[in-house]
Amino acid sequence: MASLDASKAFDRVNHFKLYTSLIKRNAPTAILNVVINWYSKMNVIVRWNNSLSAMLRVISGVRQGGVLSPYADVLFINNIVTKNVECHIGHTCMAGMMYDDVCR
Repeated sequence: MASLDASKAFDRVNHFKLYTSLIKRNAPTAILNVVINWYSKMNVIVRWNNSLSAMLRVISGVRQGGVLSPYADVLFINNIVTKNVECHIGHTCMAGMMYDDVCR
């Protein structure tokens, strides 16, 4: 039995891997273009007291509260699970089970 705590998965989704996963799953070009356009232009500015940082480019994480974010999270986690969870006892494959609370 194995356990994976993916409680910070929303924060760690790599944008490039997300695009690659969508391409491998034959996502419609229109959807792919929207996702790439949406995430490739993600920037943040940090405010500390009365000072502002320079603009920083965000290269990982999905937008919390975004309509597509739970799907992006599931797609990303699914790639991890399907590659790494498989157990054979004799000639019987014991499938992996997973639960992801995407309704945060």
